[in-house]
Amino acid sequence: GIGLERAPLSQLTSIIIRDYLEQRRVSNRSKRNYKAALSALLKTQMEEYCYPDPFKGIRIPREAEKMHKPFKEVGVVLEQIKRFDRRLHLCCLLTYGCLLRPHREIRLLRWSDINLELGTITLSGEANKSKRNRVIGVPPYVSEALLNFRLKYDLGSSCVYVFQNGDKPYNKDFFKLLWRKFRLSTTLEPGCTLYSFRHSGAIAVYQKTGSIVKLQTAMGHSDMRVSLTYLRGIKVRTLQIHDMPDLG
Repeated sequence: GIGLERAPLSQLTSIIIRDYLEQRRVSNRSKRNYKAALSALLKTQMEEYCYPDPFKGIRIPREAEKMHKPFKEVGVVLEQIKRFDRRLHLCCLLTYGCLLRPHREIRLLRWSDINLELGTITLSGEANKSKRNRVIGVPPYVSEALLNFRLKYDLGSSCVYVFQNGDKPYNKDFFKLLWRKFRLSTTLEPGCTLYSFRHSGAIAVYQKTGSIVKLQTAMGHSDMRVSLTYLRGIKVRTLQIHDMPDLG
């Protein structure tokens, strides 16, 4: 049959587009992105010539969300990672202790974002998923790890990114591949991922504060429902005794 590359607009059908998308060896999310890009590219021309929209008949199922299983003993796992690779160890500490996302927020973290005297990390809206400015508290053990990391790797004032390859940050798959190598070198429970440190950190924050609102702020979520998904598997206490009505 006619492929997408050779099909004139007048003969473009849902079947041709679906075949093209199925040939892409990518995730369903990427296929939806391909579909959206093609639709935006061709929409104006197809409307101008009154051709039927072939994209309406294409449904790409959403992939099931991956459940990141929290760690039972975070400290033990972190010690294993520290012996394996200090870069991965610092990444996991920042994911757990500061609730940062590893593949973007941590990978692109700059030394200028960090103020260890105040104990804060400040991310602009461009640097985090929520698109809002975000100020994160830095626990002492994370501050110490950051200082030790800079000293160990002799990172001078010219170093812009915390995790840096020359004058550029590491590529987007760097921590994912490093984590995969670590998994092969150890025995972790199924479902434990790099993001499990963020889930474990979220549970620790909620257990210390009992506040969904504080957790939402710490996580940088715009919707509280997203924060609640991090607490699956534990009993969420929404009301305490002093929250109940008083008499008189």
